[in-house]
Amino acid sequence: MLRMRGRLNRLERILIPSKGPQKRIRLVICAMTKAADLATSTCYRSLANGVLTEVVHLDGDRSELSDEQLERFIESSPLQEATWW
Repeated sequence: MLRMRGRLNRLERILIPSKGPQKRIRLVICAMTKAADLATSTCYRSLANGVLTEVVHLDGDRSELSDEQLERFIESSPLQEATWW
């Protein structure tokens, strides 16, 4: 019975993932030539199978931005929900 319960739990996690991300992958790419310009920067966010993937391309140097500014920029980008089956 315990093996069956374990298998059911794993199956539920795969087929019915939780709404929030279980893992996060964030890649921030920036140019070191000038101060970051968020107006021309881009961010791609997708949620698939409980994994939030964020690819941020900053048009400028990251050191000019505070952590709060970067987080607000990333959170303002639309989240695309993808399913990979």
